[in-house]
Parts: sequence; C-alpha cells; structure tokens
Amino acid sequence: MRVYVGAGSWVGNARGGLFWRNAQGGPWGEAGLPQPIQVQAITVHPVERTTVFAGTDRGLFRSDDAGASWRRLDTPASLQIWSVHFDPRDPREMYAGTSPVGVLRSSDGGEHWRAAEVRLPEHVRMAFPCRVMRFAHDAASPVRVYAA
Repeated sequence: MRVYVGAGSWVGNARGGLFWRNAQGGPWGEAGLPQPIQVQAITVHPVERTTVFAGTDRGLFRSDDAGASWRRLDTPASLQIWSVHFDPRDPREMYAGTSPVGVLRSSDGGEHWRAAEVRLPEHVRMAFPCRVMRFAHDAASPVRVYAA
C-alpha cells in the first residue's frame, strides 16, 4: 500500500507533482506526471487498489500500476480537475469536479467522460474561478449526488 501527496508548483522554485511512499515508511518517490503540473486531487479506486486517479491543472490522469506510469484521460483540456468521486453502489460510475465550476461523469471506470447535467444554484463570485471540490451521495436517495 502507498501513501500519495500532491503538490502545486506556484510557490518559489518548489516542484509540483505527485509523490508517493510505502505506507510503512521509507523515502518519497516522484510519480512521474508531466511537468510542470499542479495536483489538486488524488483518489485511489475503492476496489482496484493499484488504480489511482490524479486531478490536475492539466486534466485527469490515471495509473493502473500504483503510480509507476500514468496516462491522461479524455477530459476537456480547458478544465482543471479538483475532485474525483466514485458511486458507492458501482465503482464504474465516477464523477470529476472541475474549475470552472462543472461536473464530468463517467460510466465506464474513467475511460470516457461527458458533462453531467447539474442544477447549479447561484454561487459565490470569487477573484478566481470557482470549482467543485467535494461530492456526496444522498443515503436516502442514492441517485442524488451533491457537489460543493
């Protein structure tokens, strides 16, 4: 089992990216995402524990070998990915929260993505683009998903 940490590259000369180490300890290694990159979300598949998703300022990346290699998924290049969520009833159903505010949905485990239908209430206006950073399924109505 591995522990993952994502970092942005906007502070000084600090290098951004995705880093990992064994859960038992040891040195940190770099996961090998393209540079420069800012990692906003890291999500391990709930069943396939060697499958990891990284939400970045350059889209969504997937690793099927615990972070040894990565490939960019077909999310729109203009969107940053800030969160990744699995449907608790079916891990092939996934959601990705974006900036600017939006939700992408995949029904095939992340291979293909489409914009989800969302009812967007009035939201706070910020000096930077708002984003979807969290998801939750409604326990009383599992087909309802909340994004914040």
